[in-house]
Amino acid sequence: MSDKESDDNKEITGSKKLSQKERRLERLKKFKKLQERLDDSINENRKDVYEEHSKSKENPKEEARQERKRRKAEILLDKKLAEENDIDYERKRALEYTIEDVERWEKKQKKKAKRADTGFTDYAQIAAKKYKKQINEFKPNLQEYNKQKQMALLSSLNTGDTSDFYRDANSTAYASIDSKPSTEAVNRLVKDLEKQVERRNKFSRRRRWDDDAEVTYINERNMRFNKKLSRAYDKYTEEIKANLERGTAL
Repeated sequence: MSDKESDDNKEITGSKKLSQKERRLERLKKFKKLQERLDDSINENRKDVYEEHSKSKENPKEEARQERKRRKAEILLDKKLAEENDIDYERKRALEYTIEDVERWEKKQKKKAKRADTGFTDYAQIAAKKYKKQINEFKPNLQEYNKQKQMALLSSLNTGDTSDFYRDANSTAYASIDSKPSTEAVNRLVKDLEKQVERRNKFSRRRRWDDDAEVTYINERNMRFNKKLSRAYDKYTEEIKANLERGTAL
């Protein structure tokens, strides 16, 4: 073998070694990039979870839900302790009620019975029910009332007539020019009407099909099957779905 051929072989082996090193470096670079992407996705997931957790703390509905859970857990713990000590839990709980608690409970039950929807009978009953509800929600302006009362009493000192303030069913004093409602009263009436319209628009009968729901089925049988799958596996795939929705899944 000549010297020239040996030099060529050395160059070939050297180039092979260089190419192998370059490949290793490229692989290391790719691996580092993948690690960086993984770290970024983990950090973003943590940030999103922390934000959701902080939002849940600020949400009053979430706080109320957590409070209900806490009370339920306390009741279950008390029941368990009562069973271990052979104590009648219901009797023990009844002994802890005060007179004020019982009166409050009875008052609440009476109100609930009055508000109970017994079904449609006639329009007069519906109107009466609506009127009672509006009266219960009505908040009178006591300052304006006392002001008008003082003015009526001052005017009655001269005339001796208080019918302008204490009116009966036959009085027409409300139709006088001076009995114009204030701007605040008009605004309050407008807000109340807007609330009624908004409440009426939100009311709807229960529908079997939700038009806004995501369609994941091809027929009714498939829909029921998908619901069964959701009940069984949603608790395990919740985190994956959240990552996919946020776009932070690797």
